Amino acid sequence: MEVKKGCYSKSTNKIMEKLFSIRIGSPQFRIRETSDPNAKHYYYYTQEMLLNDLDGSVISENRNTMRQIGTVDNVITVKSGDIVMNLMTGTASCVSGIHDGFLLTKNFCILDPIETVDPLYLVYLINEDQTVKRSLQKSMNEGVVRFITTKQLDELEYPQLPPLETQRIIGNLYFNQKKLSALQIQNAQLRERLIIEQLRRYHDDRK
Repeated sequence: MEVKKGCYSKSTNKIMEKLFSIRIGSPQFRIRETSDPNAKHYYYYTQEMLLNDLDGSVISENRNTMRQIGTVDNVITVKSGDIVMNLMTGTASCVSGIHDGFLLTKNFCILDPIETVDPLYLVYLINEDQTVKRSLQKSMNEGVVRFITTKQLDELEYPQLPPLETQRIIGNLYFNQKKLSALQIQNAQLRERLIIEQLRRYHDDRK
């Protein structure tokens, strides 16, 4: 399989074409918190939320326990459909509607794919492709702090991309499978709790 370097697609006699642009989240230490009632309040987008967006577990979130901040500063926020990547773990996901408007810190970045790259396929590529995973792991191991930089993303190695329609099929199937797997785990946990409760009742009835 042909391997490309950088977030670029390169083919014979064609100019290199960038696959995605990168927007880093807001540096948290620069955000000035205020108690001004007119200030806008934001919930922080977290790694847990990223994983919930990936497998469809957002319904389990409780906003009462979410960290938030009030500020009049201009900050980076996510919107539904954005592709977000955690620069500490190398995991990516597509933001769900429930997290629309959440504040993104500099531990994350937004990847904006060009028209010929399907967003959901890009998530699959980052999370599951072995060439990309090895490239990310190599970048993270080279630094003292395990943090992926924009330069390292620019030098990312990736395989030859399939046609756009194939990308869409792979991306949709990937997310459907992630959600199905999460549901199966939740159902197994529920069955386990029910069986344990039945065993407790059976035990108590025979004391």
